[in-house]
Amino acid sequence: MVTERNNPMGTPPRTEPPPGVQNRLRPEIDNRSAGDLARELTEQAGSLIRQELRLARLEITEKISSMSRHIAYIAIGALLGYAALLALVQAAINGLGAGIWHGNNAWIWLAVWLAPLAIGLIIAAVGYALIQKGISTLKKDSIVPEKTLETMRENKQWLENQIK
Repeated sequence: MVTERNNPMGTPPRTEPPPGVQNRLRPEIDNRSAGDLARELTEQAGSLIRQELRLARLEITEKISSMSRHIAYIAIGALLGYAALLALVQAAINGLGAGIWHGNNAWIWLAVWLAPLAIGLIIAAVGYALIQKGISTLKKDSIVPEKTLETMRENKQWLENQIK
């Protein structure tokens, strides 16, 4: 028995693809009408738009939550600034009052105005730091939903490809 060099088993060469591959090689015949295709495309586009709106709403909600946290930093810093102002006014009142009436004990006169002054300056520094932190992070943030805009650009390209 003579066998071909490429086919040592002696079986005849295959002219068709294997059965599982055969279906993948033949394009499916689409019997849908143009109206059905247009309706399906419209439904898919509508669903896509609803999903994009949900994504935009979620993204904006997250951004507003983040921004409100930074606004809270500014508000707390402003309240601390007000408390610092009150402490500094108290230091000035104590300093003037003790300066007029300090008598023989200069240390008491020093302690009466220096303590509220030091505390007021510390509170003012903390309030200033919170305000600066809130402002700097708010400048970096944007309420524009960047992820949603990016996916909408991709969806526009998809829709253009579907229409072609």
